[in-house]
Amino acid sequence: MNPMIGTRRTVTLAWQRYLPFSLANVQAYAPVQAGVYKLAVNLLNGKKRVVYVGQAADLDSRLKDHLSKWESNLDLYSLVRQYQCSFALALVPLPADRDAAERALYLNFRPQCNTQVPTGPAYFVTPLTSA
Repeated sequence: MNPMIGTRRTVTLAWQRYLPFSLANVQAYAPVQAGVYKLAVNLLNGKKRVVYVGQAADLDSRLKDHLSKWESNLDLYSLVRQYQCSFALALVPLPADRDAAERALYLNFRPQCNTQVPTGPAYFVTPLTSA
């Protein structure tokens, strides 16, 4: 009998604190490891609005891609250049867990710059927000 039948997998995210989204901070704080991330615009009232969620096998490279002039998501490219943005990440080594976390983050935040709905499994993912 398969022990996963009738059970629901839980993925717990240990978020790093939000940091200003800059090349220096990505180089210093984004590891060459797998995980999920949130990009947010810093609002005038001190809050953050998540505008993009993603996952990567190499967070360092993926976040640097978003900062480059070759970013293919033109909405995200414009926001990152026009506004002060921040990023937060959580390490997630298993691909299925990353898929589930990205999907849950998307469904929670409905970020304006994500152009596709992630299709990960419907695991229970917590917490979706950073401290």
